[in-house]
Amino acid sequence: MYQVTNDTILPYLFVDFAGFGLPQGYCYMDYDQQRAVDVNTMAYLSNAYESNEYFYFKWGYKNRIRNNLWSKAKQKGIDFYWLYDDLDGLNQYISFSKWEDGKLLAMFNSVDIMTQDDIEKEKIYVKLVEKGWIPDENSNPIIALYEIDY
Repeated sequence: MYQVTNDTILPYLFVDFAGFGLPQGYCYMDYDQQRAVDVNTMAYLSNAYESNEYFYFKWGYKNRIRNNLWSKAKQKGIDFYWLYDDLDGLNQYISFSKWEDGKLLAMFNSVDIMTQDDIEKEKIYVKLVEKGWIPDENSNPIIALYEIDY
């Protein structure tokens, strides 16, 4: 990422994959050519978002999604594969799919929630039902917004 001023372009922020990035021209290859490269062993940046306080990067390496949250004020970042939510009894590993209004958006599979022991006793279950969520395997996924401060 570059900072562009009236007459200057300077490197502003970068993600270093230490030589494990996708090969040059990867995005122009057809599907069979991309498979031959073995994407599962390569690193790639899938999304980057910016808020007033943070940069959020979603990237992959060896077929695992990774996350990086960079604080502009602290000038440091934190890397994580996922976060674990045990608030209100929603026992889920969170994988984020989007940045929205300064918060990270996560979606949970309803089946995963329904199979948790004694989920009906948890506050989050009651809140979801009150909001119109139908607790069965055919119901819509649950969407949650998280604000991370470190």
